[in-house]
Amino acid sequence: MFAKYYFTLHNILLCGVCTGVSLGRRRKKRGKVVKRVVRIPAVFECPRCAARTLSIIVKKKSEDRAYAVISCGTCGLLDEEDFADIPAIYQTVDVYAKFIDLYNSGRAKIKL
Repeated sequence: MFAKYYFTLHNILLCGVCTGVSLGRRRKKRGKVVKRVVRIPAVFECPRCAARTLSIIVKKKSEDRAYAVISCGTCGLLDEEDFADIPAIYQTVDVYAKFIDLYNSGRAKIKL
């Protein structure tokens, strides 16, 4: 009795009833899984006006030093920083984090 039940269940699994394939019909194709590419943002949140209009332009001064221009399109915040402790390989996110630290401590050179 067990063998009859086992072989019947085994045949059902092989036919594809449990895998989503119907008997006598074409197998349904699976949809492709779309992976989202995580990109580094180009516009950041301004610490003064809290608008997402803070743009950062990083320029290489030399191989081991970077120069950054940080400006807000809403409130007119403008800061030019010469980062000696940030290598030139750092990106805008790293410069933004350093600027936020300087702004919160009150050491940022802000021009209006």
